[in-house]
Amino acid sequence: MSDTAPDKIVDAWATLIGGWSDLSGETVIVDQSVDEAVEAESYPCTVIQVESWGFQRAMEQGQELHTIVVNFDRIDSSAQVGVVSRANRTALAHVVAALHSDPSLGGRLQDCDWRDVAAPMANGKSVSGASLQAVAQFYTPAGDHFTIVGVGGDTF
Repeated sequence: MSDTAPDKIVDAWATLIGGWSDLSGETVIVDQSVDEAVEAESYPCTVIQVESWGFQRAMEQGQELHTIVVNFDRIDSSAQVGVVSRANRTALAHVVAALHSDPSLGGRLQDCDWRDVAAPMANGKSVSGASLQAVAQFYTPAGDHFTIVGVGGDTF
């Protein structure tokens, strides 16, 4: 089965973040269910999840414009639960730096905006975490949510 366009975006971000020297040795997870606990041996880690995915026709181009809202959740085993710890602020600042190093994600994205960092919602987990939210836009051919039409017409 082919990866959807949002999955291709998330996988490319995971590669970018995973290769960032200041985050080397940390795990990047892209296929984690929100109701599934991250294993302690994965800490510290960044979990990338698509919160929402919208799209609309861009008929002048025979394409669809997609907007995804993505959360980059940084999780560690710190005792600071419910706040954005110093370690998580530092790690997410490095995530932003990695994302900013290639804002079009190799030509895949039309636009990307990093919104804010917040402590995750209370969920009974005894781990520290913080979530960076981003909104990205990209094009696909009309009716084809598997192929990204990048900047300059390149396809991914």
